[in-house]
Amino acid sequence: MKLEEMADVLDGLATALEKCLGKTAVSDFHALSACLRQFAGESVAAFCKFTVQAHEGNSHAPRGAAGVNEGKVQELVGRIKHFLDDRQGADYAAIRQMIAEVARLKVPEIKAIGERIECHLSGRTKAALVSSLENWLSNIKLSAEQSSFTLTGAGP
Repeated sequence: MKLEEMADVLDGLATALEKCLGKTAVSDFHALSACLRQFAGESVAAFCKFTVQAHEGNSHAPRGAAGVNEGKVQELVGRIKHFLDDRQGADYAAIRQMIAEVARLKVPEIKAIGERIECHLSGRTKAALVSSLENWLSNIKLSAEQSSFTLTGAGP
């Protein structure tokens, strides 16, 4: 089970048991749920293993948390910025190629790209984040094409 799914379960429990539990317990369920959502994409087992290791002083970041491949993120950020600078000359194939590479990244890496190019990526899942980025880039390209459109052949 992924942590975002576990967070949904905890939110559901808090809502269902709200009348039986005190305000503190309900608040704790929601706080834990919010914490787990920060590690979206991780399995519950991997998160538990990380937590135990951290408690024992053997802290290593879980796969998706601090394991951001800075080189790959920087490379894609550079390519996206180049696309943004030359949106008139770029084509949709370039967008599809960049999106295919983004789709192979982890959620934290995709979010890092969004932050660095100042694009708010909506969605909780990897697929939603990738789709949000693809739509954003495609809309920018379409807007550039539309702004450069002129009618010709309408002489006096």
